[in-house]
Amino acid sequence: MVHAMSQNRAVSGDLESALEKYPLRTQRKAATRLRIVNSALQLAGTHGAANVTMAMVADVAVVHVTTLFTHFASKAELFSGISEPAVVALTQRINASKGSQPFFEFVRMIQQEFATIMEERGQEMVDHSLYLRTQVELLPAWIDYEKSQVELLSQYLLHDYKISELEANLFAGMIVSANIHSFDQWLSNPDENNLRQLTRTNVDEIEKIFHRSR
Repeated sequence: MVHAMSQNRAVSGDLESALEKYPLRTQRKAATRLRIVNSALQLAGTHGAANVTMAMVADVAVVHVTTLFTHFASKAELFSGISEPAVVALTQRINASKGSQPFFEFVRMIQQEFATIMEERGQEMVDHSLYLRTQVELLPAWIDYEKSQVELLSQYLLHDYKISELEANLFAGMIVSANIHSFDQWLSNPDENNLRQLTRTNVDEIEKIFHRSR
């Protein structure tokens, strides 16, 4: 639940499983879109987003370029949509957990899952994340994903607690910002920093502030 570009690499399996309940045609369309997005991200990580063409994406995704344009009208639209799989996956997890798992427990679970995947992939993920952050074309996707996280988490808070929308947005924003800060700390020195511990400490402190404010 941190950066969409890194998150996409961890959610593809979740999305494919979730699609099984939909009609076959819908499954195929969604699976193709996911393959296109992940192919674009892969190419951006290898060649730089500025050097990626729609033809390259179609080739890696194994789709006809006409099919590619039915999903994304332009390269700018495609790169803006790179956060889409991560947003869909987070939405599905939240919808499945509301009412059965307390908000802060859910946040800790998602954070720890993500942190474990990042740490297990080690230097590969560090290099990948640092490189993608230099790609200006991907900036809209980063911003959209952070906004989506805040919106989704604030709705979860409103479901669990009798608080105002302003308060929900404030604390959801604090969690997203703390996640980014933890991830940045880990990226700066992955050998010394423990991402799981960093994220857990931050959410513990935010939960304390939240309950003291009520």
